[in-house]
Amino acid sequence: MPELTTDQYSTIFVLSIAAGTVAHVIGADLLLVVGIALGSFAVGLIVTMVANKRTVDPGE
Repeated sequence: MPELTTDQYSTIFVLSIAAGTVAHVIGADLLLVVGIALGSFAVGLIVTMVANKRTVDPGE
C-alpha cells in the first residue's frame, strides 16, 4: 500500500474531530463521541489508502 502524506493524515484527523463534534452537539454521550471519532478516522484511513492504491496502480 502507498504511504499517506501529512496532508492526508491531517484531513482525516480534522474530519474525525468534526464527526465527533457533530455527535456531541446532537447529544451523544462521551463514549459514543469517542467511538464515532475513532470509527470515522479508521474509515477515512482505509478509504484514502484504497484511493491512493488505485491512483498509483490503476492496472491492478
